[in-house]
Amino acid sequence: MINKSSIFLTVSLIFLTALISTLFSFIFYVKYDLDVYKERQEHKYYKITKNVIPQFGFCTNYDEFSKQLLEFNLVPITDKKIAYEVLQNSTIVLKKITPFGSIFLVEFKNRYFIYIQSATGNFLYQDEEYQFYRYYLLGVIFLFIELILIFGYVLLIKRLKPLKNLRDELIKFADGDLSAKIEINQNDEIGDVANAFSYLTKRVNELLNSRTLFLRNIMH
Repeated sequence: MINKSSIFLTVSLIFLTALISTLFSFIFYVKYDLDVYKERQEHKYYKITKNVIPQFGFCTNYDEFSKQLLEFNLVPITDKKIAYEVLQNSTIVLKKITPFGSIFLVEFKNRYFIYIQSATGNFLYQDEEYQFYRYYLLGVIFLFIELILIFGYVLLIKRLKPLKNLRDELIKFADGDLSAKIEINQNDEIGDVANAFSYLTKRVNELLNSRTLFLRNIMH
């Protein structure tokens, strides 16, 4: 049965809380970052539909139009095969319809694209502002932190483990077993306590031996 006041239980609960807190912090940050990104994208699309799309029907220079979209980190997809694959297999995230045309935000393989439909034509752009690899990097950092916490927990438990042996030896000593002793090769407070206990048992044995020898001399 585990002692509820055990230092091992306390340490375990502290590290478990740290692990869970780190996990929830990571999840919260990713969710928050995605929400901020979505809000920023909605604002971007509002500006595009208000200021850029109306010009699309009157624009005779496609390159000039694409240059305007570059200001929004939108790069044209000119490969028809890639464009077809994206449009056939993507998921619509946002949709905006205006009198001048429609704009769609679609997701494909963790990347975002903007699909524009207008009287002039249909065009696909990749949104380079969204960098999904950031979440892989955050995941690596999260795992690194978790590993550090686990390593710290294992190391601390290993350093505290001699306390159990020390307790058992103290109980034996209290029950009259004067041979009780403990050897710990640690240069810390636990090692100091163990050495002090070993010194105590040694001194007690020496005193008892001296007393026994003294009594024998008196009796003779």
